[in-house]
Amino acid sequence: MKTKSLLILIALVVMISPIFANAQTSSGTLTIGGTVTGSISLIFNSGPLALTAGAGTNTATLNYGSISKYGAPPANVTITPGAGNWTAAADFVVNVTQYNTTSTQYKLNVSGPATYPAGITAALKTGTTTITVPAGSGVDIWGGTSSVAAKAYGNQTVTAITTITDTASAAAFNYNLSFLATAL
Repeated sequence: MKTKSLLILIALVVMISPIFANAQTSSGTLTIGGTVTGSISLIFNSGPLALTAGAGTNTATLNYGSISKYGAPPANVTITPGAGNWTAAADFVVNVTQYNTTSTQYKLNVSGPATYPAGITAALKTGTTTITVPAGSGVDIWGGTSSVAAKAYGNQTVTAITTITDTASAAAFNYNLSFLATAL
């Protein structure tokens, strides 16, 4: 009986083997390619004055709070009275990071709004150099046409300076500055 069962099993295996031997198969190769291009990223971070919104992004808000020519300034805001005007100033950080590029420096261009609120102008200070940001156009803050050399990637502290004339309205004000970092 064992022999007969063994013979039947062998016969079944021999009969089924051609089914697996004739299975249809196909293969292929996928080639994946691309071009890695360099890029840079610009974000704003808080300096001593915490950004009121958007820290760690490329759209942030720096709000001085309530300010006046001769009143006590909010923490980390500097008020400087002048003849016919006064300034409010606060620090923030520009962080530009590079990816997949051999560039070691970048220039930073800042554009002012089409028009500033009445009695308001803006400037940015880097190191000991203060550069006025004109309305309706851009100016290189460092690198490019600026007298300040191009910067290495990483954090750079910048001081925002708002000049307010003595005849400006006692009201809230807002204006936008647009930053453009360009790898060199």
